[in-house]
Amino acid sequence: MSFTRPSLLISLLLALSPVAAIAEQPSGLTYETCLIIAQQGQLSAQQAADIAQKQYGGRVLKIKPDGKVYRIKLLLDSGRVIQVTVDAYSGQLGKS
Repeated sequence: MSFTRPSLLISLLLALSPVAAIAEQPSGLTYETCLIIAQQGQLSAQQAADIAQKQYGGRVLKIKPDGKVYRIKLLLDSGRVIQVTVDAYSGQLGKS
């Protein structure tokens, strides 16, 4: 495959732009969340709590940063309390 200089430059710029990060949107994350991660590099505690709450519902009881993740305690509508993690750099959810 042969690239001309302009097409190579355009390819490199697209590969390094935030658009490339958004194009590979992890499942379960909104476009807005991917855009925030691409622009800021890391989610805030409130943004991580919003991700957890959108997935599980209920009310956020506690948010605790723990290295590269946020630990979030939720009170579900059923009355059950669960703790989940949200990766501060990818926005991926996990259960604790």
